[in-house]
Amino acid sequence: MLLEALLVRSRHSVHVLLFHVTFCTKYRYRLLVYDVRQVLSKALREVCERHDVCILYACSWLDHVHLLLRLRPSQSLSEIVRIIKGYTSRRVRMEIPELRKLPALWQCGYFARTVGYDLPRLLRYLDKRHFRLVVNEAFLEVLRKVLLDG
Repeated sequence: MLLEALLVRSRHSVHVLLFHVTFCTKYRYRLLVYDVRQVLSKALREVCERHDVCILYACSWLDHVHLLLRLRPSQSLSEIVRIIKGYTSRRVRMEIPELRKLPALWQCGYFARTVGYDLPRLLRYLDKRHFRLVVNEAFLEVLRKVLLDG
């Protein structure tokens, strides 16, 4: 039911491509404190808007970030993650003076998986243990409606 509510219809296709992406700070340093999270949140919104990526949910702990992304079939997950990590690393290091000396904010790799019917369980896990960075209000409204009706 929830996935049907998130379907995207275009001229020649109907799709819902949801990805849970996680990446860590370099050396798992605990860098994502309050002011860094504020800059990171703003940077995530900017880069996703600029590259037409729908970020449904983003949260972090002190040493890693979780993203729930909805992509179009024409978008490459690896390319989108590369763009997001590059932009946010540069932006955070420019705006937080203590982090300017770091060569990079993020480790090289990332974890990604598709999300399906386990979406409510994933969101409960992320909400309980992490700090929210970005929440798509329209997505939350759909989620509330589907969970209350079902």
